[in-house]
Amino acid sequence: MPWYGLGAHRTRSRRRTAGSGLAMIAPLLIAGCSLLDDSAPEGIVLPPTDELSTFTAPSTTTAPTSEETGGDTPDRLRSGTIGRVIAMAPRADTADYGRGATSPTGSRGTASGFHFSTPDREINCSTSFDNRTLVCRNNDGDLTGAPGSGASGTDSAGMTCDGSENLVTLTRDGSRPGLCDAGTEVNLLYRSTVLPYGTTITMSRISCLADVSGLYCLESRSNSGFMITDKQFAVIYASDPAPKSMLTEDDPDISTMPTGPTG
Repeated sequence: MPWYGLGAHRTRSRRRTAGSGLAMIAPLLIAGCSLLDDSAPEGIVLPPTDELSTFTAPSTTTAPTSEETGGDTPDRLRSGTIGRVIAMAPRADTADYGRGATSPTGSRGTASGFHFSTPDREINCSTSFDNRTLVCRNNDGDLTGAPGSGASGTDSAGMTCDGSENLVTLTRDGSRPGLCDAGTEVNLLYRSTVLPYGTTITMSRISCLADVSGLYCLESRSNSGFMITDKQFAVIYASDPAPKSMLTEDDPDISTMPTGPTG
């Protein structure tokens, strides 16, 4: 019995001690919960993942400003001109034109700049990272009708170009046959997305339209560019008459209109 009594006393003491401890801890738990509820969660930093492609992500473009577009906007160009037809044609979604391959048979991947080909796959084009230089390649051979094609050096506009007769470079200084100095920054790809006939793709100051008669590209600041087919190259201007294959009922033929720069 004395042992039982001692045990009962200890049990009652333990209960009083435990009760006192809980009474002291309870306010702290309540305060702690209040602090957790009021504080913002900390950010979680995830480790970087490895790139799945050897290509870089495509750059984005914004609508060109009035300073970039030059003077010949669609409403200032006469109906039937190349510039107006290119400007008024249905627009391609540039989000679809960021893929290609580094070789004719290589696998396709995402790349910086924009990349497209004509429906017959005879011409491939790519832009520089800032989308202000365009290089196009004739995949079937050399282009004829290119002034000075086959000759390397610096022309009157200060552009240094090599003698590649299957390449064309377009910048704010105009179009030239060959791979010109600005074009050396272009990653010219193969197997890029097809630009449908009758559709314009606009990449900063450069716009191109695919037509059954060829590929037509203009740079908006100089209002000049080029036309290429599977065999030919020619310098064009926004005010030049458009081929009849590019015209609709809303753009009558103006083939009697003088060609060349408008000043």
